Amino acid sequence: MQKILVAASILIPLFARDPLASRIAHTDPSKYHHSPAVHDGPGALDFMALFNYDALNTNLYFLHRGVILPKSGIGAHFHNQCEEMFVIPPRRYRLVRSWRYTSC
Repeated sequence: MQKILVAASILIPLFARDPLASRIAHTDPSKYHHSPAVHDGPGALDFMALFNYDALNTNLYFLHRGVILPKSGIGAHFHNQCEEMFVIPPRRYRLVRSWRYTSC
């Protein structure tokens, strides 16, 4: 039984929809889109999609990579059917959460 599982774990990825190399997303800042006033927020964002809703068979709809420019934000908005998360590397920033400022 263990041999069958090992063989299956090796063979199943060979039948993937696309080859692995084409499924690995790479960031290219030269392809960032400049988007002013995202969700009516201040300033602008420069970003690109690493993958969209049809890339995976999961409830993860998209993954964007980009830069929130100084004195910019994404604007106040909400989602009815999903959640949104931002991962910000450790640098100084000011986050408005629940209409309160938090400096980090």
